[in-house]
Amino acid sequence: MAAALRECGLDCVSTHTNWDRFLGDLDAVIEEHKVWGCSHPAIGGLPKEYHSLDGLKRFADELPPIAERLAQEGMTFSYHNHNHELALYNGKTWLERLYGSIDERYLKAEIDTYWIQAGGGDPAAWVRRYAGRQPLLHLKDMAVTPEREQRLRRDRGGEPQLARHHEGGQGGGRRAVPGGTGPVRGPRPLRVAGHQLPQSPGHGAQVEPSPGQDTAVNDIVVATLFASLPQGRGNV
Repeated sequence: MAAALRECGLDCVSTHTNWDRFLGDLDAVIEEHKVWGCSHPAIGGLPKEYHSLDGLKRFADELPPIAERLAQEGMTFSYHNHNHELALYNGKTWLERLYGSIDERYLKAEIDTYWIQAGGGDPAAWVRRYAGRQPLLHLKDMAVTPEREQRLRRDRGGEPQLARHHEGGQGGGRRAVPGGTGPVRGPRPLRVAGHQLPQSPGHGAQVEPSPGQDTAVNDIVVATLFASLPQGRGNV
């Protein structure tokens, strides 16, 4: 993978690695990220047994020694949200409680704008709230459909493929769409955090999707782009 990244002129800004690997195989996780030149490992989410207040406490107890070890290697640790973390527990969302219970030295935020919107939240407000602890931002747009369908974001030369999903997935009348074509206002979350739109590596022009741009290209550039916020720039 490292060779492929170099050949394509790309940087590995972040990864989503399963939590059980951080717990049981941390040395290998660190070595992999060194090979890839990646300093921002993250998890895409936690197993179901953590989706409660007791599970949150368990995670808060498990994380600090892992985050400290990563810090010794010049790496941070980030949490990527979905929509289930916006469930309320005694008046506060699980995600609020997560960031409120773990020191930001140990836990950074990787806000996913699509899933915040899908959970009923305001992406701009969440980015603003945690602007000081976000080395990453996951930009995805969302559209609402009258059917219970999700449009896959690749067009293989014909009609865009459709896939049905169960409640709680990206289905349920929601679909991920090319950046800038749905109601999630990507530029606004970045602007309120004091950052520009992400930029492609080595180019001065801001990354903005055009209406005729291939959907798969939009996926790479906008919909699944990890933006390196401190510099106001982003690399895939």
